[in-house]
Amino acid sequence: MFVLVPVLAALTALVTRAERRNYPLHLYFGLHVHAAVFAIFALLVLLRYGDSEVMDGIADTIGLVAVSWYLVVAFHTAYGGTWRRAAVRAAIVGVSYGFAVVLTLVALFGAVLLLVSARAS
Repeated sequence: MFVLVPVLAALTALVTRAERRNYPLHLYFGLHVHAAVFAIFALLVLLRYGDSEVMDGIADTIGLVAVSWYLVVAFHTAYGGTWRRAAVRAAIVGVSYGFAVVLTLVALFGAVLLLVSARAS
């Protein structure tokens, strides 16, 4: 995931063009958000301890709400503006970043399949 920090920074730079901040500040913001999300996920592992599907569902819901809330608060704190503007920025960056993660995982899976098939030949 840390490989995608520059992608998050670039997406942040796109939605905050009017702020006229340089790329390293967006990169710092991306590192901060990644660290916070990993901390949230680490705490959620404790909720998933055990074999309860109900707790897994609760942990997933808490995780989605906590990460979404944190991203909105981070945008509002770092870039200012209204809460609505922060929420819109967070939604645009969050959805775009989600697509980037999926594309990266598909590319990695494809690369692994090619390597495995080349080795088997």
